Amino acid sequence: MSFLVDRLTFEPLERIEFGFVLLPDDDTLDQLYKMSQYTYHLLQDIETHAIPVEWGSYVNHALRIPHLSVGHYGVLACELPALKEIVQEVAGKAPIIVQKMQSSLSVQDDYIFFDSMECFSGVNHHIRDVYIALRVFYMDRIHTKFQKAHVLSAKKYFANDPKELVLINECFQHWGTPEYDRMRPHFTMHYHPPFVVEKMKQRLTWDAELTKQLASLSIITLTRLGIVQVDTFGNPVENGLLCAYPLMG
Repeated sequence: MSFLVDRLTFEPLERIEFGFVLLPDDDTLDQLYKMSQYTYHLLQDIETHAIPVEWGSYVNHALRIPHLSVGHYGVLACELPALKEIVQEVAGKAPIIVQKMQSSLSVQDDYIFFDSMECFSGVNHHIRDVYIALRVFYMDRIHTKFQKAHVLSAKKYFANDPKELVLINECFQHWGTPEYDRMRPHFTMHYHPPFVVEKMKQRLTWDAELTKQLASLSIITLTRLGIVQVDTFGNPVENGLLCAYPLMG
C-alpha cells in the first residue's frame, strides 16, 4: 500500500497543520496500518467511559497513516515547496535508523501507542538530531510559520507555568520535544479511544493475533523523512502524506 499522494489542490494562503515524520518502507507501513486497524476493531465492543470535554466530537479515531512524528507545526500552503526542500536537505544528511520496538502496546486514556524501546533520555540520537535540524530550518527559513491549534490551546492550560510557556512560544510545542527528554518515538495505533483503560489493556494483552503482529514488527527500519498533513489532534488527514525522501547520510 502506498500512502503518498501528490496534492496539488491547496490554495496559496490555505493554513496547513503538519508533522515532520520518519517512515519505514511501504511493506512495513502496510503492516503497521493493518495492526492499527486490527487494534481498532478489537476494542469496539468493550466498556466505555465518560469523554473529556476537550475532546469534543473527536472520539474513537482509527489511524490513517502510520508515522513516527518529529514535530508538529503550521505553514501557509504557498511555502510548502520551501518546507519540502528543508525535508529533502535534512534527509540527505540523516542515516537510516533502526529501532527496536516494545513487545506490547502502551494504553493511555487518550491514545494507544506502539513505542520504541528507546524513549525519553535514552532516545536514539539520530532521531533527536533530525528533529532539531528540522525545527531550526523551519524557524529560520519559513516566513508563514505558526503554532498549530492544539499547541495554542495548551497556552491556557499552562498559563501559570513559565517553563511550559517558553517551550510553546519558542519551540511551538510543549510535548515530544528534545527539551527535558520529552521525545517518545512511537507509532500511534488509536486516537482518543472512549474505552475503560483497564479493559483495553486486558483485551490487547491477551490477544494472540495482536501478539503475533507485534512480534513481526519488533525491529523497524526508518528509511524516509516526510511531511504529513494533520488535523487538530495530530492524526494525519486522508491522503495526507505530502512528501517522503530517502535517508541518505
